[in-house]
Amino acid sequence: MKDLRWFMTHLRTKSPDLYIETEAEINPFLEVTAVIGKLEKIYGIEAPLLYFKNVRGSEHGLVCNVYNGYRKVSTAMGLEVEQPWRLLEEYVKRKRSSVMPKEVSDGPCKEVILKGERINVAKFPIVTTSPKDDAPYLTTAVTVSRDVENHEFPNYNLGIYRHRLIDKNRIGLYYSWGKFIHYLHRKAEDRNQPFEVALAIGLNPLITISATDQNHGHEYELAGSLIGEPVELVKCETVDLHVPADSEIVIEGVIHPGARQREGPYGEYPGYYGHIVDAPMIQITCITHREDAIYQHASSGGHAENVFFLGWEADLLTTLKKYYPTVKAVHMPFYVAPYLCFISMRKVNEGDPVSVGVAAAGLQQFAKYIVVVDDDVNIFDVKRVLWAVTTRSRFDEDVVVVPRSKGNRLDPTTYTRMRDSRDSMVTKMVIDATRKTGLPYEIPEPVEEPLVDAVDLEKLGISRKLEQAANKV
Repeated sequence: MKDLRWFMTHLRTKSPDLYIETEAEINPFLEVTAVIGKLEKIYGIEAPLLYFKNVRGSEHGLVCNVYNGYRKVSTAMGLEVEQPWRLLEEYVKRKRSSVMPKEVSDGPCKEVILKGERINVAKFPIVTTSPKDDAPYLTTAVTVSRDVENHEFPNYNLGIYRHRLIDKNRIGLYYSWGKFIHYLHRKAEDRNQPFEVALAIGLNPLITISATDQNHGHEYELAGSLIGEPVELVKCETVDLHVPADSEIVIEGVIHPGARQREGPYGEYPGYYGHIVDAPMIQITCITHREDAIYQHASSGGHAENVFFLGWEADLLTTLKKYYPTVKAVHMPFYVAPYLCFISMRKVNEGDPVSVGVAAAGLQQFAKYIVVVDDDVNIFDVKRVLWAVTTRSRFDEDVVVVPRSKGNRLDPTTYTRMRDSRDSMVTKMVIDATRKTGLPYEIPEPVEEPLVDAVDLEKLGISRKLEQAANKV
């Protein structure tokens, strides 16, 4: 099975510039985040994977920056893709197929089984990301759950949420209102039934990405399609769920009806501290893990891995193409909070860009500012998008405002219907930054620079100077 360890080895072999492994001791309190932040200043969104083998206070290693950036995802999919939109095309293509998961009787995640008094989730190097966080939080666990009425294998819901460390056998589970797990949990509570969950940590990044795809009913099948082989699933020890057999760590538990715990503040992905909230509480019933388990982490607070959601882009692209076949690509820039959405298309009719933009605003709750451009604009280059906005749009004619839209609670600009507090409604904006047709005058021809991609910076001695400058950061 192509698990996390396979990916780490494969990445180190295929793209050694994207892999860093160190024996030096790292402090899980804020220092991990500091290293990630510094590397992002140098490398941007393609900061290398970090494998810390020696974490203070734990016997287990820690890996982060696993699935940030298109190059890592391309490597995981066995591709060598230079343009991100090509990767999106391949993602959408593979998404059309279905590779069912396969049940197995055992797996590496069962090498150690901890129950009863032996349960201690705090043994893992759980990171404190931001200075004012009220506790360490698990951040990359793929949470497995399902409808209490449907126990058909493998009808599971996968998602990624934050989990506050409470004590050795209790953790939180905070989900934003409107997530599918919200409806599943509410149904269980309405029936006064416990809600079972299992947290799988340390996975092939394509399983993690599949868990964020919002337009696929069976995420295990999607993961198999992206990986190119079935995901092997093993039954949990104490809950009626299945998890990837090659997981590094599995945390099993139940949320009893009405069980809540207060959590926050927490440095969230928009770069702000989130609400102090009453969130569900998981009573841990079992922990299984590999003998030498590697704990996986992603830093929040606006860092790239926590807001890199290729599945969102592919999901939105797939749906828009059904109704607007000339849509070329979708990009939600994750180097800022993921409230921007860029869409490129070959415009056939005036009005198409606004229709596409409004559709995107309704389909994707995080898409707050939607910019639609022509297909000659590279939407993965924010400079080109801003060029289109400033040279191809007029504010009085090409901007549509959509108030009272569904947003995300963690966005600090959200509001209630009466606008007297924060909740989950937001005002969205669509900008038509395409070339306009039918004008009584000619539009100037854009300047092209054909040698930009071909020029050899190393030959000119410029690459060395750039490396020296980066080392000073």
